[in-house]
Amino acid sequence: MKRFLGVFLACIALCAGFALAEQTSSLLECPNCGDHPPLSLSYGNEAECGWKCPNNCGYSVTVPHDRSGWPCSDANWHCSFCGNNYPGTKHSYEIRSNGDGTHTPVCSGCGAKLASSSCGGGTATCTKPATCDTCGAEYGSPLGHDFSSGVYLHNGDGTHSQKCARCEATDSVRVRCSGGAASCQYPANCTVCGQAYGEALGHLFEATKTVEVTCEQDGYTEYACARCGMTYRANIVGKKLHLFGEWTPLGDGRHEAACTREGCGAVYATACEPLALWDGSLSVCPVCGEVRALAGEDEPLRLTPVAEARFVGRIEQGSPMAMLGALPDGRLLVTVAVEYAGAAAAQHNPVRVWIPLEDETLTPCNGLDGSALEYRYEDGRLIFQVTGPTVCLLSPHTM
Repeated sequence: MKRFLGVFLACIALCAGFALAEQTSSLLECPNCGDHPPLSLSYGNEAECGWKCPNNCGYSVTVPHDRSGWPCSDANWHCSFCGNNYPGTKHSYEIRSNGDGTHTPVCSGCGAKLASSSCGGGTATCTKPATCDTCGAEYGSPLGHDFSSGVYLHNGDGTHSQKCARCEATDSVRVRCSGGAASCQYPANCTVCGQAYGEALGHLFEATKTVEVTCEQDGYTEYACARCGMTYRANIVGKKLHLFGEWTPLGDGRHEAACTREGCGAVYATACEPLALWDGSLSVCPVCGEVRALAGEDEPLRLTPVAEARFVGRIEQGSPMAMLGALPDGRLLVTVAVEYAGAAAAQHNPVRVWIPLEDETLTPCNGLDGSALEYRYEDGRLIFQVTGPTVCLLSPHTM
């Protein structure tokens, strides 16, 4: 090996000598003026020497010093071109890896080497060797994974694998998740990796109760899960609300009525909301028909519901009703209202009212303000139009 290295270095020196010889031959003639006297030295520094034509034709050339045979040292060295001596150059070492876990300082100028040493520093990982802090090359071997941590990670497919004790890698060996108990809504949780796996059981619903709809309660069917007991309601029918019949005055400013729906029978009482006549003589409840004198102790009268009354128009909410009765002075009193839960509901749309009345000599007026009321008689019926609760007074024609 040493013999081969010596031959290799000798070849390099020989090639360098040929290159320098070619450079020095160019110093023997001037390519500009064609003359053949040697070029004369014009300057020299530590890096190069300059030459020019002695005929002053303007040609000059710069040539690097010939340092062949002069290695890095503190001693002066001699340039064979310019003949000058220059200060020596110290070694400039760089650390180079030897590829075997060692490195060697090598002079970049002359190739001189110092003693080799082992690489050190850095930290090896599971997949990569350590990196030397000195030469920057990798050395040694990777640590390899350590699948003995006892920590298992879920693979997302119902299996888990053990995690490396040093990094985030997982073992290629997959083990099926197990343990835990699935519920109706959630899958089981593995007792090893702690993650969900498999499928939820799903509910097993059965009808357990049927509630019939009433005036005050919704109807529905209730279902319960045979596994977990969860319940829900289906086939929901909204409550019907009461359908009250005729309202009867109680004599204390209230009236009551019973629900007419089959099986209900609920009785509801609420305060009357009487309407006062424009002349201040009477007040009348348009729902129960009770008429009271506003002055005096006269016994209250009661109007009679008009079953044959007809209503044409949009009823917003409630049941339209008309009541009719005779007053002691011979006049007839008619009330029209839309009853809802025992009260006269507001009505914003006009409604045409048809009431059977044979005596066409009676003239109606608005009993709330005394104004005239548009009306007509047709086929034994009094026809007029109202909006909201109304009281009509019918009086004989005056001549």
